[in-house]
Amino acid sequence: MSFKAVLDKFADYRDKANRQISAATVCVTERYARSVLKIKKDKPLEYRGLALRCIGSKRWRQEHLS
Repeated sequence: MSFKAVLDKFADYRDKANRQISAATVCVTERYARSVLKIKKDKPLEYRGLALRCIGSKRWRQEHLS
């Protein structure tokens, strides 16, 4: 199953279950997520109302594992 399909499935679950989930942690790099989801670099990293936290990114590791 592709990265985008998994996110779509999760967002569909959130919508059907009426959950107040606003963020998702994904284990890919920010660059990969932006390229697959076609989000420009100057835009926030969000997909279908979910703020994405890319733990595969060097930036995330520097900010959270220091």
